[in-house]
Amino acid sequence: MIRNAPLDNDAPRVVIIGAGIAGITMAINLRYKLQHNNFVVSQLHILHVCPGCGSDVPGHWYSLSTEPNPYWENYFITQPEIRAYWEDIFQTHDLASRTVFNTRVKLVEWDADNSLHSLSLEDVVSGQTMQTQAEAVIRAIGPFKTIMFPPNLPGREKFTGPLWHSLHWRHDVDLKGKVVGVVGVKALFRAQFLPIIAAEPTTRVINFCRSPQWFRIKGNYRYPEWLKWAFAYVPFLMSAYRSFIMIKHDISWNMYSSNSLFSAAVKKTLTSYIRQTVPAKLYDKMVPTYPPGCKRIIVDHNYLAALHQPNVDLNWTAIQEIVEDGVVLKTGDRVPLDVIIFGTGFSLVEQGITYRGMGGLTLKQYFESEGGATCYYGTLFPGFPNMFTIGGPNSGTGHASLLFTIETQVSYILKLMKPIVDGEAKSLEVTRKATTSYNTWITKRLKNTIFLDCFSYYRGDSREGARNVATFPGMLALYWWMMRKPRWDDFKVVVVSSAPHTFHTPLMSSNNSGAANIVGVHYRVGKKIGEGSFGVIFEGTNLLNSTTVAIKFEPRKAEAPQLRDECRSYRILAGCPGIPQIYHFGQEGLHNILVIDLLGPSLEDLFDMCGRKFSIKTVSMAARQMLSRVQTIHEKNLIYRDIKPDNFLIGRPGTKAANLIHVVDFGMAKQYRDPRTKQHIPYRERKSLSEQSRRDDLEALGHVFMYFLRGSLPWQGLKAATNKQKYEKIGEKKQTTPIKDLCEGYPEEFGIYLNYVRKLGFEETPDYDFLRELFTKVMKNNNDVDDGVFDWNLLNGGKGWDTSQGQAQVLAQMQNAGLAPTPQDRRKDLERRRDADWRRASQTGGVNPPSPALVRQGSKRRVPNALVPGAGNTTGAGTPLSAAAQINVPISTPQNRSNQVSAQQHPYANPATGDYAWDAGDEPYGSQTYGRASPMVSTVGAVPPAISTVRAHGNEAGVSRAEDYRQQQDDDPPQPKSSIWRILTCRCG
Repeated sequence: MIRNAPLDNDAPRVVIIGAGIAGITMAINLRYKLQHNNFVVSQLHILHVCPGCGSDVPGHWYSLSTEPNPYWENYFITQPEIRAYWEDIFQTHDLASRTVFNTRVKLVEWDADNSLHSLSLEDVVSGQTMQTQAEAVIRAIGPFKTIMFPPNLPGREKFTGPLWHSLHWRHDVDLKGKVVGVVGVKALFRAQFLPIIAAEPTTRVINFCRSPQWFRIKGNYRYPEWLKWAFAYVPFLMSAYRSFIMIKHDISWNMYSSNSLFSAAVKKTLTSYIRQTVPAKLYDKMVPTYPPGCKRIIVDHNYLAALHQPNVDLNWTAIQEIVEDGVVLKTGDRVPLDVIIFGTGFSLVEQGITYRGMGGLTLKQYFESEGGATCYYGTLFPGFPNMFTIGGPNSGTGHASLLFTIETQVSYILKLMKPIVDGEAKSLEVTRKATTSYNTWITKRLKNTIFLDCFSYYRGDSREGARNVATFPGMLALYWWMMRKPRWDDFKVVVVSSAPHTFHTPLMSSNNSGAANIVGVHYRVGKKIGEGSFGVIFEGTNLLNSTTVAIKFEPRKAEAPQLRDECRSYRILAGCPGIPQIYHFGQEGLHNILVIDLLGPSLEDLFDMCGRKFSIKTVSMAARQMLSRVQTIHEKNLIYRDIKPDNFLIGRPGTKAANLIHVVDFGMAKQYRDPRTKQHIPYRERKSLSEQSRRDDLEALGHVFMYFLRGSLPWQGLKAATNKQKYEKIGEKKQTTPIKDLCEGYPEEFGIYLNYVRKLGFEETPDYDFLRELFTKVMKNNNDVDDGVFDWNLLNGGKGWDTSQGQAQVLAQMQNAGLAPTPQDRRKDLERRRDADWRRASQTGGVNPPSPALVRQGSKRRVPNALVPGAGNTTGAGTPLSAAAQINVPISTPQNRSNQVSAQQHPYANPATGDYAWDAGDEPYGSQTYGRASPMVSTVGAVPPAISTVRAHGNEAGVSRAEDYRQQQDDDPPQPKSSIWRILTCRCG
């Protein structure tokens, strides 16, 4: 059942006027490319249903590039096939729920105060008038809607018999035994229906013509079944065939150039075909004198052959007027007619809808002031903000498929609309200067074509010297190239802050051979800030509001592409604290790109700045935040699987989130519940690399905490002949390292944490509150409070790591000015990092790219004295603990620690085993107060599950490595477009 989209509730943000090919294409792309569903499509009625109606371009090029149909029966397709194809798309994408049928738009008026369009609509069935508002309006009515009758032919209202235009065919009228007058044969539809109605011998057809048309052989053929099967199942075959059709047609543009040899050859071929097909008595009258292409060349649907039939006549005498029973010719002869059918083409000047823009100027008044219909790229009009047009002036083609133009315009409109749909801009308007410049270029190009050598509907009206307002003066490839990305300096944009803003395309540097580095419509790519085997990260700028973002590039042909999965995870976690916001994900040429918040440095960066030691207070405060981030991820049914200091970043300096720890880089994240059954994934032996659970993330966090306290872990730096042997050594070392030894000299709560998470069941839900309370207790016992002051805030004399020099200068000071590590340090550092095991061994053997943050040159290095409070001025002096670390030193040395244990045993420790474990019957432990029942207090001595194979082999998410990344500021980003590939595959978006 077809239903109307509601207009009486929330007003739609986007209104599409027209539900034909252009409107459907726009709606699909708006829904899936911009992820925008708050739109309404207005549809009045279906046109072009005359007998024999069909396409004059091949079916494979009369369908969307995103919705190919391998099962077209013939090279040229008929109107019923076309209608079935588009109705199927309409239903498949559920556009009926967003469409208002039988509704006429009467008025579209721009409200500058509210940056909205006010629309007046009329229900053509009930006559009811409706009002609505929209942020953007898209005119998708198409060029072939307004019928054009001969302007100097009076008397249509006098005729007493049926009279209609072929655009509005009267199927209720039986033509048998009647005399039918067909006025005009100026376009494809008229040449199609005449042979159909003339096939009935009792119907006499008189075709009144003023001028001849160029015809070409139809050349239709039926696709064999095997070829249709191949189109459906052989990869790239149908795309290659479609590309071949496009290239073949686009080359024919050369015949439109004045005095071209190609045009002369085409004229000779078409003349020969007409002379071979029409009756000999019509030779002289049926061959035009104007060059082919001045009017659209008609694909012959047996029209010329029908002229041989005895019931078909051609009359070349002009009609003076229409009378009650027929027509009167200029010679005074009266021709009786029972039915009159006009086949006189269309007017490209839209009628019936009033568009009112800035200052009350109507679109009709704008056209009159310009001396005819003008437009910017056939898509926008100056003075009409947030109004976009598909099939506007000079966007058509006389030699190829209009579908390509529609897809090109839709893709362009989406780029312009994105800031509006995303809520970043209130309005967008093309400048009059840019429109004038573009139309001057159009006019200059048209002077060198044959379009001005005759009168046709291309020229808008019948005035002498009227300009061509229909066709684009170039190949389709040129039109696509010009519209592949917006020239932002041609637009005036009002951002959400209500401050007018004009975009400027960045100038191309002399060493950059590519186009301006704009991706995702309005993000400018800047300097490189990191790279890895999975991609490259650049700093970027949002041209709408000048904010800085991070832009990640990933090759689309990467062995294990992760960016799409990472984007999916970010969307699942959107709005959660400590999760960066994504602004755009899409494809740019041969790369996937993700635009995301640019944050501050990672914890690994800060760890280096603080002399590779964090105080207990800093680790405890960070642990509470990191646990909250991991809990958020787990509550969204995801496991992170890539815990490492590089993936936890603080906010940018000077913001409220400056010390909020964020988690980034979700390329390895995975669902741990079946999305259909909601059941936890089962534990399977020998599947530890792929089948992990929440306990793996938490244990990896525990290792990070100890890494921050100790500066290294016992299984780092192990050597072996092969990676497999190294990981076996790591697994063995991890298994044989008691938690007591790992946590010796530090508060027992760190050992309790590791013991708890190791004994979690594979499917068991961790008690995150209890784990956070452990670190609250650590700070309480140490007389610390969670005041948000971390070690890095105490650097540089208490001014923090982000002093007035700025974060880039701080890192530059660490990397330059004679403070680079010595060659010996470099060798040792390289060995340590090469053999370290912070990073999990990737299945592809690569290294993950760094997070969108500042990138270190090396972590084992001498730190500038300015960064260390109380440090001496001796060059090369060893780096002491940070100020916070000096205050919050570990509880005791191992020696003192043993004395304390013997004097007073902590209730969490087990002196019998020398390990951290709990005894269910230990009353002192059971009396510990955490404000809630601890999961570790139990009267059931259940045996904990064995440590998984992941931990045994060191290949879980907690095994990762802090890598060196080269900081290359001047590298060019990957080219954002592959133009030749887009053209050859006919992909317009």
